[in-house]
Amino acid sequence: MAAGAALCALPATAMAQSSTISGTVQVQKGTGPQLTCTATADLNGPTPETSTEVTGFTLSGGLFGLCATVQFPNTPHTITQGGGNFTVDDVYADTTFTAGDCQGDLTGTVSAGVVSVNAVLPEVDPGTGDCTVVGTLS
Repeated sequence: MAAGAALCALPATAMAQSSTISGTVQVQKGTGPQLTCTATADLNGPTPETSTEVTGFTLSGGLFGLCATVQFPNTPHTITQGGGNFTVDDVYADTTFTAGDCQGDLTGTVSAGVVSVNAVLPEVDPGTGDCTVVGTLS
């Protein structure tokens, strides 16, 4: 009975269901190598359609493991949705392997739990090239 009372005392956010989606994306910085990466996104809701934040985002794999050199600090990021559009707002990409970083909105669509991304994040440092991210996560 005490355990039940303790559970009832937890804030609603502590009991909220989160989820993780993953998939294959193509990532490129400027004219650097195009990498095929496994992307993993942690969401604060049970599905992409019901989530309001990305609480973590990582890349892995790729040629010589280079995908892991692209870091996404400063989470969480707000998700803006409507009409099938899915946007992760104000994403900063720290591209440690290539010169310069990128920052902008990661845009795509969502349908039946599948997020399709087709985004260009503008360069932070002029002359280093924009970042592109294209692929699907579910």
